[in-house]
Amino acid sequence: MKTSILTIRGLVQGVGFRPFIYRIASEMGIRGEVDNRNNGVSIRAVLTPEQRELFISRIRQEYPERWPRFIASGWKK
Repeated sequence: MKTSILTIRGLVQGVGFRPFIYRIASEMGIRGEVDNRNNGVSIRAVLTPEQRELFISRIRQEYPERWPRFIASGWKK
């Protein structure tokens, strides 16, 4: 497992985004942290390459439509 960082840009503060990420990560056995940024959040996670792909897929699939749109700018290793 490696530590990777995912940057998500958009209005994700104040809508329950961090608990949403925590739920998905917990269900998948992923450890890490979410830091607020001026233009979104930075997710630092310890995961496998397979978990990385599934994690971002689940975020996109389970993201509530009523929340503002976001852009996942990709993983940094």
